[in-house]
Amino acid sequence: DFRTPVGTLVLQGPIGGQTFRCDVGRPCRISGLDGIGLRRGDSFRPLAQCGMSGKGAPVAYAGDEKGTDFDWGMSAAHLEPKAYRLCWCRPWVTEKSPPVFLLPNATPTTNTTTTTATSTREMEDGNGSNTSNVSAGMVTLEVVPEVPQCEEGGAFVDAGVLLIVGPRYGLFLCDAGQPCAVTPLEGEELANGDRLLIASLAKPCGTGEAEPVVGVPDGGLSDQATVEGTLYEWKSSAVVAQGGTYLLCWCSAALSNCTQASDYMISAGKLQLVGPYFGHTRICLGGLTCVLSGITGQALRAGDEIRIKPSCRSSEPSLGFAGAARMGEDGVFKWPAPITATGGNYRMCWRSVSSSGDHGGGGGGVVI
Repeated sequence: DFRTPVGTLVLQGPIGGQTFRCDVGRPCRISGLDGIGLRRGDSFRPLAQCGMSGKGAPVAYAGDEKGTDFDWGMSAAHLEPKAYRLCWCRPWVTEKSPPVFLLPNATPTTNTTTTTATSTREMEDGNGSNTSNVSAGMVTLEVVPEVPQCEEGGAFVDAGVLLIVGPRYGLFLCDAGQPCAVTPLEGEELANGDRLLIASLAKPCGTGEAEPVVGVPDGGLSDQATVEGTLYEWKSSAVVAQGGTYLLCWCSAALSNCTQASDYMISAGKLQLVGPYFGHTRICLGGLTCVLSGITGQALRAGDEIRIKPSCRSSEPSLGFAGAARMGEDGVFKWPAPITATGGNYRMCWRSVSSSGDHGGGGGGVVI
């Protein structure tokens, strides 16, 4: 039934199906948005769905005349790694507009336009009464969009996906004196070949000046990730750093060779290295049972053991000590029998109750 062409409707806005990426925890900027009639001041919000409430969602406004460049800065740094709908809105200033009338052969344009028709026609108002006479085929058209402001609950157009790339923040555990593995690391677009850096708390990952931890093999750098970027291991040797909490900084193999600490700009969470702090010195008397009290560290617990060895990297214990001292519920390490070792300085080497490996965690020394 609709056979008479009356013109063309130009719908301004972005073309759907576009994909943009930003790194988690980093400044976010996208450019090159494709669309029709885009302009400075248009806005974007990353939302679960463009029809849903966007309370607290960071907003960016187009900063170029073509409306293609959007910069959130650090306001989107808190977004969890996942895919968000990229929701566009133009912040119109809405006003009351008079009725819009269109005469035959009129050619309206946006905003206020004067058009010419071929004859005079009476126009009816909404109630069907003749209230307007237009002479000489002249009519003024005013087109004002009746859409809400770009606020929560506003009208948003789905332009595609904003993918926040990187690992999700996590807390992982390893035992001092044992090989360390971080898994499963979850996130978006993780891949085999990515790597982690165990770094000091002194300088956050995003500074580009992350400080590797002394006692972690290979300068703190993990082996290349496996299992689709979810498993990170330090397999060359045991982690012999003191117990404590350390940063995990992530590097994407797709963007870097991941060989320098400055490549690790994105935080993957924290590593709790369970074990004693360094620097303990205790004195015991030969021929008596030795008791070690006041040994402090990260998450020590009943059943942990200390064995005396020439070096904590050695598998052979020193002679004269009856096996290992075990930590009781009172936090004290105690040997089951008197010491028969000769006088001297000895290394105390710790092992977690949950580990079956060597006593490889350093904690200080014992003077007999």
